[in-house]
Amino acid sequence: MGRIVPCEFPMKGGGVCVVRSPEEHEAAAVLECARDVFSTSRFTLTQADEFTYTVEQEAELIHQRTLDPHALFLVACQDAADGTMIGISNVWPGPKRKVRHVGTIGMSVHSAYRFRGIGKALMRAMIDWGESVPTLHMLDLAVYAANTPARKLYESFGFVQHAYLPDGCRHDDGTLWDQVFMHRKLHQKP
Repeated sequence: MGRIVPCEFPMKGGGVCVVRSPEEHEAAAVLECARDVFSTSRFTLTQADEFTYTVEQEAELIHQRTLDPHALFLVACQDAADGTMIGISNVWPGPKRKVRHVGTIGMSVHSAYRFRGIGKALMRAMIDWGESVPTLHMLDLAVYAANTPARKLYESFGFVQHAYLPDGCRHDDGTLWDQVFMHRKLHQKP
C-alpha cells in the first residue's frame, strides 16, 4: 500500500517537518498548499487557473494513492504530524503494465517554507518508500532546466539526466523554458 510511517526531519532555521501520508479528510488542507504553490512558483507545469480540483476529487486521489502499491502521496507538516501542511509530493506509476515499474515524482513546497529542507525531506521519504517496493525499479521526474536548486537536490539523491527538451514549456507570457528529464534506479547494490 502507498503509505509510510511518519518521520521527522529538521528544518533549516529551526523546527521540524513531519513527512507522512495524508488522510482523506485532509483534502482541503492539501488543496490549500497546492494552490499556494501553483500561484507563487513559475517552476510548476500546472498554473493556478488550471488547478480546479475539488475537495471531493482530492480526497478520492488520496484514497486511490493509498490503494495502489506502486503509488504514494505524502505531505510535510510543520512541527507536528497535525501541523500546517508545508509540502506535498506524489509518486504515480506508469499507466500500462510495461511501464508500471517506473514511478513518476511530483513535489512542491509552500512558498513560505522554500529553501528550508522540506524538498529534501520529501525526497528522502519517497526514495526510502521506493526502495521498499520490490516491483518498483525506477523513479523519474521532469524539472525546468532553470530550476538549479531543484536539479541539485535531485542529483544529490542520485538522479541522473537522461533527456533534455529545449523549449519544452511555454509560459503564458510566451517565454519558452527548457525541460530536463531525470531518473534514479532503485534496489541497486553498492
